[in-house]
Amino acid sequence: MAYKGIDVSSYQGNVDWSKVKWAGVQFAILKIIRKDLNPDKTFEQNWKGCTDVGMPIQGVYNYSYATTVDKAKTDAQRVIEVLAGRKTFVWLDVEDKCQQGLGQTLIDIINTYQSVIKSAGLNFGVYTGLSFYNQYIAPYANQINCPFWIARYPSTKGMSIGDEPNSAKKPVIQHPLYGWQYSSAFTCSGLNNSTDANLLYIELDKGDGIENNPAPIATPTPAATPVKNNAWKGNEEYYLDNDDVRKWQHAMNVGFDLKGADVLKEDGKFGANSQAFAKNHNLWSGQKHYCPTAIKWLRKTLHDKYHFYKLDIGYKEWSDYLTKCVMVFQKNRGLKQDGYVGLITTYYLLKG
Repeated sequence: MAYKGIDVSSYQGNVDWSKVKWAGVQFAILKIIRKDLNPDKTFEQNWKGCTDVGMPIQGVYNYSYATTVDKAKTDAQRVIEVLAGRKTFVWLDVEDKCQQGLGQTLIDIINTYQSVIKSAGLNFGVYTGLSFYNQYIAPYANQINCPFWIARYPSTKGMSIGDEPNSAKKPVIQHPLYGWQYSSAFTCSGLNNSTDANLLYIELDKGDGIENNPAPIATPTPAATPVKNNAWKGNEEYYLDNDDVRKWQHAMNVGFDLKGADVLKEDGKFGANSQAFAKNHNLWSGQKHYCPTAIKWLRKTLHDKYHFYKLDIGYKEWSDYLTKCVMVFQKNRGLKQDGYVGLITTYYLLKG
């Protein structure tokens, strides 16, 4: 099973981790130190931001300029100092030009760094590009015992949370593949600048050199199903009050051609009446009532708020791709992946 996440540094500036999480990002990896060994300017800010919203931190990375074993020791010790007792995966990023052609010395650097990190009770892995791996690491594969996080970009185009990389381009290496960095042009709500997108593979092969595998990323717990009875009057857990609700109410009134007592009050409140409507009027591929305005609302919401940029927001028909986008949205929030936009999916779409 794979999980989708990002790695960030000071280049991304101030990240709104709450928005990033609700966009569907499932984990983060943070840059920890700079070339001068000072902490990355946003490391502590990002660590706190992730922790505050429950975003799993699946490691920190150290872009390495080490060309000697002694430098590798110094860098690893500095990472341990900055972590200050916090437990996480430590990734040694080896890709710089200064490390090309080091031969056996590069392998010694990796193994020395690993020894220092693991002596502190931390997990260790190596990040690099596929070409660097094949040229400078693979010839010494039997001397390295750790998982790898490999960069290989099937495309240079911008990608969003709903886009999947071409699986035929997944890196094939001689070591356990912990993660695949498949894009350097990922965008989502909460990010000021594009960043790298990654797939993280939890199930590692035995003998991967990890003594304490990190726990699998927790999928968000689905909200409780409302009580189902004839007197159902809403659920406080799903109550919202925002302008997105008002836009949804208007789209439903027009889309379903509601009249008289059935008309939703366009007050921006997702209370009992609005919840009941969402519960009883699913948007899905097989719906009998043709409601182009409601479908256009769904397309625009997924496109504008959740960055499903391939959706045509002017098209008012349902499509197989729209179903796929709904199911990806549901998957990223731990919901039942059925392609139906009912009460709970509507709630998460409106919550933002």
